[in-house]
Amino acid sequence: MEKEFVKKEIWFHRDGLKIYSRCYLPQGKGPFPAVIMCHGFLGSSADKIDCAQRYAEAGFAACAFDFCGGSPNTKSDGQTTEMSVMTETEDLLAVFDQLKAYDFIKEDSMYLWGESQGGMVAALAAARLKDKVKGLILFYPALMIPDLGRAETGTLANVTDTILWDVPIGRCYIADVWDLDPFAEIVKYEGPVFICHGTADDIVPISYSERARDTYKNAKYMTVEGAGHGFTVDVREKVDKRIIDFLRSAENDD
Repeated sequence: MEKEFVKKEIWFHRDGLKIYSRCYLPQGKGPFPAVIMCHGFLGSSADKIDCAQRYAEAGFAACAFDFCGGSPNTKSDGQTTEMSVMTETEDLLAVFDQLKAYDFIKEDSMYLWGESQGGMVAALAAARLKDKVKGLILFYPALMIPDLGRAETGTLANVTDTILWDVPIGRCYIADVWDLDPFAEIVKYEGPVFICHGTADDIVPISYSERARDTYKNAKYMTVEGAGHGFTVDVREKVDKRIIDFLRSAENDD
């Protein structure tokens, strides 16, 4: 059976940098509610194609993009040494602003979706955009990045360029979030939130998602027993059923 979606490649721009995206659209002219998908640290827009396609088949335009400098394998401009949570937040804000101008997008029904570091980015962007974001979906959001950076370096003066998971990372990665309290920021978003975290995650402690759940005014929270950081294909399919229910519920609240 032929998949019921259309694939488009769209380029966005931010401060002279090109941002690559692959968008999966439902059949028809639209406009469609949109889900903007943010990959994790050293990931790419290709990471969750199965999820994007499921959202498109459910009636949502799913736009997955590559952060600038997000990994050595992304198609967007930029180097990993120039990337931080804050530069990625600017990328997302640019994608959000430019995507809503397309006639196949329902600009008052735009959702942010992020996993791991991309989850923190989506949460920070939602806090800035506030009610322009219809809903927020977070998978094991890496809200511990500022705490981890401060714990590992001790003082801002000690922060230098480094190598992380065999990839060069710039000083800005830690310096840009040195004074950031993510929870003081994310509480500014008051719309519906869906948070999902595996109970066996050894990269992002589940306590950060529990605190986020308690911080947001309108959060649904799901745990996946025994799942680590990143879900298997089977788990993603199961969780996406809940995500699609969440999206449809938000749409029906109009």
